[in-house]
Amino acid sequence: MLLLNYCLSFFLVILIFPFDQTEGVLVEKKDLFFRLPGNVSFNVRSVDYYTDDEGHSCFSFLSRNKKQKIYRYDYETQELIDSIDLVRFHTRFQGHKSINDDSVLVYDYVHSALFLINKQGHLLKRYNINNDYVDPKVWTPMPIVYKDGYVYLGGYLYNPKGKYKPSPIFLKLDLETGEKQYLYHYPDIYLRNNWGGDGVGYWFYYDFIEDENMFIFSFPFDEYVHLTNFEDIDTSILMKSKYLSRAEPYSYFKFIEPDLRKSCKHFVENPTYKNILYDPYRKLFYRIGEYPQEFEGMKWRKKITIIVYNVNYKYITEKTIEDYHGNAPYTMFVGKRGLHFQYVVNESVMAFKTFVLTNK
Repeated sequence: MLLLNYCLSFFLVILIFPFDQTEGVLVEKKDLFFRLPGNVSFNVRSVDYYTDDEGHSCFSFLSRNKKQKIYRYDYETQELIDSIDLVRFHTRFQGHKSINDDSVLVYDYVHSALFLINKQGHLLKRYNINNDYVDPKVWTPMPIVYKDGYVYLGGYLYNPKGKYKPSPIFLKLDLETGEKQYLYHYPDIYLRNNWGGDGVGYWFYYDFIEDENMFIFSFPFDEYVHLTNFEDIDTSILMKSKYLSRAEPYSYFKFIEPDLRKSCKHFVENPTYKNILYDPYRKLFYRIGEYPQEFEGMKWRKKITIIVYNVNYKYITEKTIEDYHGNAPYTMFVGKRGLHFQYVVNESVMAFKTFVLTNK
């Protein structure tokens, strides 16, 4: 029965996504340059690509400085549209998502609360998220997702010393009633083995496939991605790099609890995966893989590879990037022009390289 359900889910995915490009290379196209206002850093907390009420493509980011603001730009012209001042709330916001021209969701990391605000920066409604199940870790690779009056947030609570249970890692919030539903779980590979305790190995990443109302998940030590609509589709599909081997668990015994340094060492010295992004314009998936390297301390930057699969989950190509701005994996986004990857020009602009898949 399990095999039958898996096959039905897989063939449903194939029917949903008819595209089958299997060759190509990632090439650089015209860069994007968003000019920054004075005293605003290009090191930001989150970015958001969205369509405004008139159908225009827009880009926004949440600043990292103490006087936090959301800056919104026209994606095509890179001209600043407006900014939303958040300083009145006297807290630290971690992520944001535009619902429409007048309403934005921002996540208060300090108090574990979601704020709905207008473009004047006034609070419309506050939702307390803090609970016993899901502790949201909101940033660009784990975005706030809004769909039909519901908000989805990812996060986890880890039970140490071998007491880990397959507790929910996802939250669905009804914006009208405030009702919460707890969804989803770590894949079996995480439940069977010890991947280093409550550390970076338990971070996870996801994106929303809006046309099909489905989520796709990527976990650091899992070569498979996981596709679900939280109802009748829940399947795992291999989406790995040709350059990375399979990671080894920290231990096959769940009760062994490493300290943070040992957990980070295990993470750095093994191949891992992070961001997963869906490209609705070209019907592609981009998954970020990380090469293993020697552990030299608690600060590291692993060489990455951008892996490209089509929507039938066939491998197309990948591109290795060795030297990049440390914030780049956390500000990657997909737009009409391609996959955008941040790099540094100078202090006055937020710059992105643009990668597009072309035929060989």
